[in-house]
Amino acid sequence: MVQITEEPSKDQLQNTITAASNPAENIISLDALKEIDEEVQYAIATHQSHLNPWSKQAFTLYFILLFAFLNATSSGFDGSLMGSINAESQYKNFFHLKETGSSTGLVFILYNAASMIGCAFGGPIMDYFGRRIGMQSGCLFTLGGAVLASAAQTLPQFKASRFLLGFGIILQTLSAPVYVTEIIPPQWRGRLGGYYNTFYFTGSITATGVVYATSQYTSTLAWRLPLALQVIPPFIVFIGCFFIPESPRWLASRDHMDKAAKIIYKYHGGEDNEVAKLEIREIALHVKLSKPQTPGEYIRGLWDYRELFNSHSARWRTAMVTLITFASALAGNSILTFFQPTMLAAVGVTSTRRKLLLTFMSSIVSTSPPFTLTTNLINHIRFHAQEQSSAPQQTTGSSVAPDSSTVPSPSPRPSP
Repeated sequence: MVQITEEPSKDQLQNTITAASNPAENIISLDALKEIDEEVQYAIATHQSHLNPWSKQAFTLYFILLFAFLNATSSGFDGSLMGSINAESQYKNFFHLKETGSSTGLVFILYNAASMIGCAFGGPIMDYFGRRIGMQSGCLFTLGGAVLASAAQTLPQFKASRFLLGFGIILQTLSAPVYVTEIIPPQWRGRLGGYYNTFYFTGSITATGVVYATSQYTSTLAWRLPLALQVIPPFIVFIGCFFIPESPRWLASRDHMDKAAKIIYKYHGGEDNEVAKLEIREIALHVKLSKPQTPGEYIRGLWDYRELFNSHSARWRTAMVTLITFASALAGNSILTFFQPTMLAAVGVTSTRRKLLLTFMSSIVSTSPPFTLTTNLINHIRFHAQEQSSAPQQTTGSSVAPDSSTVPSPSPRPSP
């Protein structure tokens, strides 16, 4: 990796951006974007874009990603918390609830209902105000919900807290993956991005472990303390977002191409890195291809979902995503998460402490497959990428992209 000893000058950035926005004799087309994507794959496969994972810039990037990953921790914490709390007699006696029933089901479903509503707001917020604001706005709702839940004196207050938490968590988990994808260099996007969802289990394990530990208290502290500790991940994310860089793609979409180029050069390998230069070209092309809009048109466009259905390929992709969503929802994860202690009681586990301990152990065991699968997949991709790069390349005056089945292509990057 080329070490950066100083920030590129404004003139250097302007020259790069100008050149990037005028490739192929100023012909801006989708074919040009496709050509850039092929060049990125070729550069990665032939090690024209080596990045040093032990450099100062790399460790700074890891630290930045930690704040984004903690959004998944927030989701895991809340997603596993209520199932354990619902088994505690201290909680059920205070709110006069049963472990199952319509009132208990309503407490759970309010979280999911709020998440569905939040989906309509997550995209517009992060597209208009930025990825960091998207995460921070979610953190504010999550913090408010956690405080209200831990201090609730009535069941309606507790139900309101569940709604706030569901709304906040979805805003966090919509903005964070987009930020992660856009801030990570293409060479590492699969490796580092793959660990985002694994941070869900850091929250899950912590939540179930804390509930098991506090279940020995006979007062309401048994369930109030775990709910209060839920503020820690979103608080860290909210503060951290003031210090991490904004997504370069969002900056470019808001006519801050010079700032976007600085971020890409700083964290994606430097001015001499081929992929970093290609990224700037691609982003500049996207900005050129975007139709100029007035502020009013831009805001209305945030709520325009016709692009999901205006062509055969768009309808196909929308249908596939919808089917995957339904399939994951019907897999039984929510039922198992919310009612695992109840299911344990059905097979003869009657002790509350024993049920909470088994739930805690289940969270730990559930962590193994995602981490193992992610690590094995990363090693598989790296092996085939190295195998492809060591093979003789045939060139006829232009760069030919390696076969996409053996070389990790960059993850799809959303248009600004």
